[in-house]
Amino acid sequence: MFPPVADRRSAARTLHNETVTDDYGWLRDRDDPSVLAYLEAENAFTTAATAHLDELRQAIFEEIKSRVQETDLSAPARRGDWWYARQTEEGSQYPKFVRWSGSPEGPGEVLLDQNALAAGHGFCDVGVVSVSPDQTLLAYSVDLTGNEDFTLRFRHLETGEDFTEALTSTYYGGAWSADNDYFFYTTIDHAHRPYRLWRHRLGTEQAADVLVYEERDERFYLDHVGTTRDDRYVLIPAESSVTSEVWIIPTEEPTTEARVLFSRTHGVRYVAEHKSGRWLIVTDRDAPNNQVVSYPIDDLSTGEVIVAHDPDAKVARVLPFERHLVLVGRKDGLPVVTVRPDGGSPFDITFEEPSYQLKIGENLEYDTNSLRVAYESYLTAPRIIDVDLDTGRQAVVKETEVPGDYDPERYEQSRMWAVAADGVRVPISLVQAKGLKLPAPLLLYGYGAYESVVDPWFSPARISLLDRGVVYAIAHVRGGGEMGPRVAAAAEHARHHVDNRGGEEHADA
Repeated sequence: MFPPVADRRSAARTLHNETVTDDYGWLRDRDDPSVLAYLEAENAFTTAATAHLDELRQAIFEEIKSRVQETDLSAPARRGDWWYARQTEEGSQYPKFVRWSGSPEGPGEVLLDQNALAAGHGFCDVGVVSVSPDQTLLAYSVDLTGNEDFTLRFRHLETGEDFTEALTSTYYGGAWSADNDYFFYTTIDHAHRPYRLWRHRLGTEQAADVLVYEERDERFYLDHVGTTRDDRYVLIPAESSVTSEVWIIPTEEPTTEARVLFSRTHGVRYVAEHKSGRWLIVTDRDAPNNQVVSYPIDDLSTGEVIVAHDPDAKVARVLPFERHLVLVGRKDGLPVVTVRPDGGSPFDITFEEPSYQLKIGENLEYDTNSLRVAYESYLTAPRIIDVDLDTGRQAVVKETEVPGDYDPERYEQSRMWAVAADGVRVPISLVQAKGLKLPAPLLLYGYGAYESVVDPWFSPARISLLDRGVVYAIAHVRGGGEMGPRVAAAAEHARHHVDNRGGEEHADA
């Protein structure tokens, strides 16, 4: 048995005045019958070459399946008199979006059933699921092709009936006006770049929508349109890889023109939030790990630094509440969440495991003393935790059930540091069965680009690997965001240096 060999069909293509001969460019044509035939031949070879593993494959599949709870309900999140959650059911491929009035008890009211949307289609993705400020309307968008090209619709929640209009070629994100009459959304260009922001009046056709902002610079995109935490302003971030600026519209004056907070400066990124009549700006201007500057809402000429730059810790975002400010960042490669009560002493939310994943959960209320976070690690299944913003006390409101015989006491996790040739320390998170004799087989994972963080996560499938004597590790290599932009920048320098020697695989060895 030999693997199939692709034909060589020489073809020249010219890019940026450079002509390249590509013997295998024909394989890009997914509609070519010979391409499909070659792929089928590869699949047939793989099936035959791994036939002796069928029994093991089936055994591992059954193990993994036994540890997955298919019927589940996310931790309900409160917003005023309503509680919102997602519900999955055994045998259904997609979730239902549900809510309860008063308290999260009883069967709940189905806002959106993604399984119904997917009926008759081979693919279904939901982009926007946004309830109006008065909680009587739902904006939702659906992609049935996999191209991230969504159709946006609106629904009366009391009757379950949709408005007649359907807005096409929309993207993720969006924002309601305070009066529930308008919805702001983005559309994409030929390169699937979200570049236009529109204002839609409910009950009218898309042709009548008003173009609010257009990003003409193809290096920039409108990817995270939303509102401030207090719902006072629509935020329109225009972002590139190294530069950003933010435009705003008051939600109570939705028909006013968008205005910019700080005009873009090449190499400077910032994000904006609003609290008690002041803009909170997280920026890397003269601060690689960011600093937080507070400005009066009507005077952006004079700012007060409320969180100074720290070369050893990064602050990535701020989360304002009525009486608290939450800072989200990283230190020593680990996620850090710091609470700053108004007029009180700041404190960190801490955990005992050596490495973990910590994210901000669904915090739908602005005037509250509780912060919801999502926590997991190699050995701890995902948990939803409510943290008291005054005392720091933690309460687990939901922990993902792991059916079967899973016992975290049978395993151990650790964290170590590898020192690169230039002296930079690279953290590595490991997990293995207790008492495992070393050396042992190791599966090492790593990704380092775009400051994209890869923290340890819980995986029911990984347990089968650990039970068979394999060590699993994540190397948090430079280029990711675990150690901040200074180390990430050093990685870029290392890559360019190594590239000149014919490869980059040794940049973080």
